[in-house]
Amino acid sequence: MQREDDKESWKSSQIPLIEFDQLETFTASQFFYMLSRNRSMCGVRPYIRASANPEPGWLADFLKWWIGEDGYAIQERSGVIRWMVREHDRIYWADDAESLQSEHPNSTPKSVTFILSTVYDNQTLLDADPGYLANLQALDNIERQRLLGDGKRGGNWLIKPAAGKLFNKAWFEIVDAVPAGGREVRFWDLAATEKKTKSHDPDFTASCKGKILDKITYILDATAEQIDPARTDTDMKNTAGQDGKNVAICFEMEGGASGKRDANYIVKMLAGYDVHGVSPQGDKITRAKPLASQALAGNVKLLRGEWNERWLNHMHGQPDLPHDDEMDAASGMYNELSEEVFEILFGA
Repeated sequence: MQREDDKESWKSSQIPLIEFDQLETFTASQFFYMLSRNRSMCGVRPYIRASANPEPGWLADFLKWWIGEDGYAIQERSGVIRWMVREHDRIYWADDAESLQSEHPNSTPKSVTFILSTVYDNQTLLDADPGYLANLQALDNIERQRLLGDGKRGGNWLIKPAAGKLFNKAWFEIVDAVPAGGREVRFWDLAATEKKTKSHDPDFTASCKGKILDKITYILDATAEQIDPARTDTDMKNTAGQDGKNVAICFEMEGGASGKRDANYIVKMLAGYDVHGVSPQGDKITRAKPLASQALAGNVKLLRGEWNERWLNHMHGQPDLPHDDEMDAASGMYNELSEEVFEILFGA
């Protein structure tokens, strides 16, 4: 059921066993519709099983009796059976079917349980692939708490990106010098509106320059200004001249014909430099997670400069702040460099 309306293709089906893999990736309407297909004349009592990774959303709400306020499963409730009925899109719960039936005589209660599990329950996998645990530990802070979480209570069902969780000031070391060598990239996230009044708060034109050496990402410079397109052109040309032709220039390219036209204009404007547009892949948080995971591991360092405090405050406040332009520029810079490093090590 890749699309929402794919559930309609199961009309008239009789399925004694329905199994969902990663139920959190399905919609609530897909799940509840498939309950109506869970029927059989073959003598097998119909039942449903599902696996899931922790994630905020409808499934976490559905399972909230088994999940504590801190987002982790309540160990004592793992495997405890409860009963539910669904009326007018609202779910009613009880500890036994009889009391629920008496309160909702026009509905038939259905049993539900949740069984806690952690990666450590899959010892066969850990024995065969000891590196898998290291892979989970290398995730960014949010995904690590979801997919690895607590050794006894599993992943966190409620954690969301919030200030200090996606990026945290404490993860970044400020250094007075960086090693020589390595290819440098400055990535631009472009806006198009100048700040005209005190209350006016348009997006920023932001850039981030960095390089990766020996698995350490060095952020060398970062800019952010609320300026119009003409001033942006001037800033890009002046900054390119200051950086030198050894610094590659990348910028986020918007979709459609206008995006291609703007990209061609920028490439021509910066003729003589290594410059190209990059089409964004995935949402902003997804694009930021690779850099966030490296920062959490202590692998991102800042070259000391007057921009440090502003940049750290911006990153620490994501995604709660009204602007995310500097984060976009930083994640764009890292993703561009990390793809180059991957190709050098493993081939394109």
